[in-house]
Amino acid sequence: MKRNTVLVVIFFLLLIINSYPQEKSNIVFDDVFSGGKYLTKTVSNFVFSADGLYYYLLEYDTNDACCINKYDCKTGQDKTEIFNSCDFEKYGFDYYDISYFEFDENEKHIMLCTDLQQDGVRTILYDVFVYDLENKSLIEIPEKKIITPQISPDGSKLAFVKDYDMFYCAIQTGSVVRITSDGKKNEILNGRPDWVHEEEFGLSVAFNWSGKSDKIAYYKFNESNVKDYTLQYYKEKYMENYTYKYPCPGDDNSNVDLFVYNINNSQNIKINIDNQYQQRYFPVIKWINKTDNLCIYRLNRLQNSLDIYSVNTTDYTNRLVYYENNNKYIEINNNIVFLDDNQHFIITSEKSGYRHLYLYNINGLLVNQITDGKWDVDALESVALSQNKIYYSSAEVSPLVRHLYSVNLDGTGKKKITQSEGFNNVKFGNKSLYFLNSYSNFETPNIFSVCNNNSDEMIILEDNRKLKELMSDCKISKCGFFQIETSESLKLNAWMIKPYDFDENKKYPVFMTIYGGPNSQTVTDRWNGRNFFWYQYLAQKGYIVVSVDCRGTGFRGEEFKKIVYCKLGFFETADLIETARYLRTLNYVDSDRVGIFGWSYGGFLSSMAVTKGAEYFKTAVAVAPVTRWEYYDNIYTERYMQTPELNPEGYAENTPIEYIDSLKGNLLIVHGLADDNVHFQNSAELISKMISRNKKYDSEIYPNKNHGIYGGKTRLHLFDRITKFVLQNL
Repeated sequence: MKRNTVLVVIFFLLLIINSYPQEKSNIVFDDVFSGGKYLTKTVSNFVFSADGLYYYLLEYDTNDACCINKYDCKTGQDKTEIFNSCDFEKYGFDYYDISYFEFDENEKHIMLCTDLQQDGVRTILYDVFVYDLENKSLIEIPEKKIITPQISPDGSKLAFVKDYDMFYCAIQTGSVVRITSDGKKNEILNGRPDWVHEEEFGLSVAFNWSGKSDKIAYYKFNESNVKDYTLQYYKEKYMENYTYKYPCPGDDNSNVDLFVYNINNSQNIKINIDNQYQQRYFPVIKWINKTDNLCIYRLNRLQNSLDIYSVNTTDYTNRLVYYENNNKYIEINNNIVFLDDNQHFIITSEKSGYRHLYLYNINGLLVNQITDGKWDVDALESVALSQNKIYYSSAEVSPLVRHLYSVNLDGTGKKKITQSEGFNNVKFGNKSLYFLNSYSNFETPNIFSVCNNNSDEMIILEDNRKLKELMSDCKISKCGFFQIETSESLKLNAWMIKPYDFDENKKYPVFMTIYGGPNSQTVTDRWNGRNFFWYQYLAQKGYIVVSVDCRGTGFRGEEFKKIVYCKLGFFETADLIETARYLRTLNYVDSDRVGIFGWSYGGFLSSMAVTKGAEYFKTAVAVAPVTRWEYYDNIYTERYMQTPELNPEGYAENTPIEYIDSLKGNLLIVHGLADDNVHFQNSAELISKMISRNKKYDSEIYPNKNHGIYGGKTRLHLFDRITKFVLQNL
């Protein structure tokens, strides 16, 4: 009896304890940048089947072996293992993990990329196998350490780059055929991009199989006249030099030619297009479905005149199918889709003042504008001719979010597919039946799901539930989106995170985090990964964290974005000063304690803010900043600034070095010594100018680290340094 009474008392005590709200825990700094406590899980190597009804995932089994599994899109069930890493040993090979896989178009062969290795700054090397699903045979590609392997659509051949030359392998026989033989480091690159084309045009693979699998179109870069740049790696007794080609504004680029190799007769044919421009780019090449016609983009050096050609690779005649001119610049992406009738194509353009979709016929005549309005299309996601529909994502609701829409080819019948407010990033399968959606908002980690084309969620692949539960136990401050009206009557989008125990009667310092580069955004209702927890940590420490999208950023139309043309940094810095001025008027902001942080372009702007805007910013952190536009690569810089010869004032005036004498506050400069993108030279000159003016600064240098400054405990060290600098100086 007494025992039962004791149990009842304990029970009611537990009820009383649980009725009180549990104390939420602080975010621990080390947990943010080391270990996996706050890691956002993702879905990688997701591939739709050819019929669009199934999907494949690269996963790990209970024995931690890589395996490729097949699932039904409708149910997520009927799991079928297609290949397992242990199968390598069954076929007489060593065990390999699978880094990447790709099917041929009929799903009869799988290209298995293994033994991933880094070579130089950016090049990834693979050993490759091809698994025949019909014969259950595994074929080893005899060449090792190859670059950008691509299986032919029919699955019979595999093209690749070895060193600086093009090859292909006949898969069944294993015979390797050399396509080019003149490749040489820092001189001739066949089928692989030079540094600047890869960085600025996203040209990671510089060749394409034809739809018929009988031809390969490829780039030849002659970079002999491009100036060298040498990075130094500090290793043991002697340092190691890595020299590559890096063209700066006004300097020579690679001479680029396009070739087509014919598998049937082993001929290499150079494509000749009327050389209207002495210096030009070919940022995009792609085969037009299963025809012999190759689509080629030709862009002039100033990137304000675009011609698109269709080249018949039977007789090598060509015709112009599209052209566009702009008084500032044309932003290039792989934004053209040829319809299955091979007589029409859809392309995006900003010629209306906003990025929209247009339908043209193959003769270059406009059929109709498909989308219209004072908002930007983000991407053409899929074309479903059988439904007479296209699917696209856009910022129609707000620049802060992305939604998926469908519309008829004639522009009628528009329908909003996704409903949850936030960011929807989609990938369609064949026939436009299903899509993979990665949804998030500022306070919701990514949710990956397979949906049908009505956005009915069929299967959740990953919802990051554990991370969300962890967040519910932490002191998480809400993010508030707002607009700042400037003295020029412009409204800038911004967000703010206040301290968890915010008291409007107190005064708080402000920490601004920005990027601000052309067409970029930091003010979006999407998940920010580890940065989210860093911002929360700073809020925990009593800081208001703010981000703003100044003029030049994206998804607010061409005028807002391109106003920065020829004056990179001028309008952005003015907007950052306006933002600081506005924040200082808030009764809960300590007007003497406004700081700013940025990386890369953001580092450029943070150093501009603390110098040119010295009256408004007490502290700044500039990571890997551009400090002179003459030092950055020419494709990016000339797109927005023209050349130093054509725009000397723009280059001279928009640099933090010009305003060093105004510096009053605290500046931390951070750079990796092996940064191949924004060279350490930028920080070195800024520091030299500060020394010459007896200006004090702090710095943190990372030997052997590139633009991302990562590896091992590097990120922990980096953000610990930045955070302590902010806590001590703001």
